Amino acid sequence: MFRVKIANIEEFRNSRQVWNDLVLTMKRPSVFCTWEWIYTWQKHFGNSYEPVILFILEGDELVGILPLALKKMVVEDGLIPGRVLSFCGSEELCSDHLDILSSENDAESCIRAALDFIVSEYKKWDILYFSHLAEDSNMIEFLRNGLTAVDKDMCEVSIAPYISIRKVFANNFEKYNGSLTRDKRHDLKRRRKVLHDKFGIRNVKGDPITSKEAIRDLFFLHNLRAQSKQMETSFHGEDSIQFHEEVSRLFFRNGWLRLRFLLNREKRIAALYSFAFSNRLFAYQSGLDPEWETRGAGSALLYDLIEEAFKDQMNEFDFLRGGEPYKGTWTKESRTLFNVNIYNFTLWGRFCKSAFRARRVIKTIFGKKV
Repeated sequence: MFRVKIANIEEFRNSRQVWNDLVLTMKRPSVFCTWEWIYTWQKHFGNSYEPVILFILEGDELVGILPLALKKMVVEDGLIPGRVLSFCGSEELCSDHLDILSSENDAESCIRAALDFIVSEYKKWDILYFSHLAEDSNMIEFLRNGLTAVDKDMCEVSIAPYISIRKVFANNFEKYNGSLTRDKRHDLKRRRKVLHDKFGIRNVKGDPITSKEAIRDLFFLHNLRAQSKQMETSFHGEDSIQFHEEVSRLFFRNGWLRLRFLLNREKRIAALYSFAFSNRLFAYQSGLDPEWETRGAGSALLYDLIEEAFKDQMNEFDFLRGGEPYKGTWTKESRTLFNVNIYNFTLWGRFCKSAFRARRVIKTIFGKKV
């Protein structure tokens, strides 16, 4: 029998080793499930939430964790706020590949125990909201197979393209290079030559400990490009900057950080902010001076990072959420991502369910957001 408890802050703070050990046993370990990522999120964003960190135990042994937090808010494109339980960090940080933190053997039992606890004992919520769960996550498989009687909605919301470095290309970069179109290979070669030979562009590693401005320069370049393209972005604000300054230092010390810049003389003109964890490289965020976009600086830096992932014998290079056309020029493989709403049997939970389903029907009929 598994039992579930809500961990207090002290237990959360002291769980780093066992927490990360559990992450490494996951079906698909994610850097966004690590103690460093979630504990740092709690420090910077947790004041507006009630933490609901579920520890799942078999006897005295911690065998699973489901890190949730409660906040009154609107989910997706709903009109009304409710008491929402969500995975820590999923809202402010757009974390991907979230799942139950447990071994694959224990995953089903841990999910069942956690959901039973939430439904029968922790009753302060209206919606349990899981954002961008991958199609092969244990949580999605559990819910798809109807292994619990919860009232839920699941919908496809995005894809996460990836390069299968080991399985498809056997860690052979030349084989991967040959999978790109002839035009793309030619364009990359020409642009890299111009950038390096004509402009003296250098690819350098970012160290957020010795270079205090590294993360702020990343944010500056990201938002500079977003403004030039008139794109919305959630990657801004002092709270977000301070979170990434701290978590990047922790990741750097752990050997997980892959922060890369292109320099024109000593000026940073392009940035890639990625994480290497459990033999996967997660390409999290980028930035680019718009003046260098037509010269292919962003593509050149991404190509360098993909080559680096092959040299490091990673299993995968993960572009994370988003089906932007440019990702399709680098790979044809992707995972489907789902949003999941689980509704509580509260008056507000039932109302949110009815409102969500009504809006979904209207959107299907009229083919637009209403």
